[in-house]
Amino acid sequence: MPKRNLVLIAAIVAAAACVMVFTHNHPKPAEPKNPDNAQEQPADPAQEQLAQAARIIRQNYLYPVKDDKLARDAVGGMVNGLDEFSRYVPPEKLAEFNSRMNGSYRGVGLKLEIIAGKVVVIGPMLGSSADRAGFRTGDKILSIDKREVRLLPLPRIYELLDGGAGGSIHIVFQRGSDRRERDLPRTEMELETVVGLFRTGQGKWVYTLDAKEGIAYVRLREFCPKTAEQLEQVLRDFRNLRAVVLDLRGNPGGGLPSAVSGANLFLREGLIVKSVDRAGREELYLSRPEKTFSDAVPLAILVNGQTASAAEIMAGSLWVHARAVLVGTRTPDNVDARTRGKGCVQTLFPLAQGLISLTTSEYLLKGDISISGRGKIGGLAPDLAVETPRDREDELDALRLRGEVLFQPTPETMPATWPDGGEDLTPSFLSLDEPLTAAIKILRDPLKYKALLKKAAHARATMPATAPATSRADDE
Repeated sequence: MPKRNLVLIAAIVAAAACVMVFTHNHPKPAEPKNPDNAQEQPADPAQEQLAQAARIIRQNYLYPVKDDKLARDAVGGMVNGLDEFSRYVPPEKLAEFNSRMNGSYRGVGLKLEIIAGKVVVIGPMLGSSADRAGFRTGDKILSIDKREVRLLPLPRIYELLDGGAGGSIHIVFQRGSDRRERDLPRTEMELETVVGLFRTGQGKWVYTLDAKEGIAYVRLREFCPKTAEQLEQVLRDFRNLRAVVLDLRGNPGGGLPSAVSGANLFLREGLIVKSVDRAGREELYLSRPEKTFSDAVPLAILVNGQTASAAEIMAGSLWVHARAVLVGTRTPDNVDARTRGKGCVQTLFPLAQGLISLTTSEYLLKGDISISGRGKIGGLAPDLAVETPRDREDELDALRLRGEVLFQPTPETMPATWPDGGEDLTPSFLSLDEPLTAAIKILRDPLKYKALLKKAAHARATMPATAPATSRADDE
């Protein structure tokens, strides 16, 4: 293998290590070596193996491969092989990754379904370019940038619509018997991470489950920089707030500070979470009484097997302090209705090309409770587990999709659960969403709520303290 290829791969491997070291330890620069003795230095076995693999690929692979692809794949293999949460973000994905971390994304704002083999628009997102272009429920997408879409799966269609760094796309669609065309720009849109049960015809979210009893419903899709602030505003604006259902189902997590701020809204004192790195260094995140909602407002949190990371921090911290009841979703592959069990924190390290999102610390609830499992059963076990049939989950997903866009009912797109008249979808949701219905019953019954808190206190008392995983064997 030419020497320049070995140098390129080795340099990127070394760059990843240097970023981590300089970020944390700031060591003094090494003394320059005597160039005359450079050949006498022993070869690094890891670099030799990389060079050997690259040489074999270059000499024997059926197709030519560029050096930068080999180098990036080498970095990706190293990082992605560490654990299921560490990842390498290549340069072409960096803009999308950074936008997501900052709480925004770029796209055209169309929500679709495959109905009778056709790609049907369910509705445009409020304020999106598709909304401004006048797309309606029932429009059928025929092609995107001259590519027919009728045989493509939905994920691939969304890639064609929203993928790429920007620019415009050309869409051919059918409305009734008319064939139409539009050029839609991909625009930057703020992620709606704090949402209600459904939108009204005017596009406003409905956060009320029961106006007379003052029961609010808020769903957090993920945690971005403004999530906690927006959650607080929604609850402050709610009239006669007496109880809250906080829906964290399907929430993959996000920024740790946002989750801590969210938990702070409901916890007056105590440790929200503690993070511990490989050197045993601890960082404590403490609650404070300012701006905290009254403890007299009961809180039920909905979780499922996709509730992860920062969402588990918020749910878990409120659970260990007896501030909330957890209601889980039991499924055939998750009979205990536990949450995801992602008890680690990632830190971002920039590279010359792309970046690394690396697992750097573990978080512990109440200072000594780990939910990562480490080979055992991880995640949070809810106080109450409710089973929902798969067909109802599918219907609920369809109803939720229609409730979050500007949906204009048509015979083709109307789900069976859609109300015959009016805009109130609350009964439709409650008829399908059994965990939500169970949470409302708990909040309406103070004795049951207190009984579940007491049961949870016993469960917490019997949980063994766990020492943080500050070291691992190299061959694990």
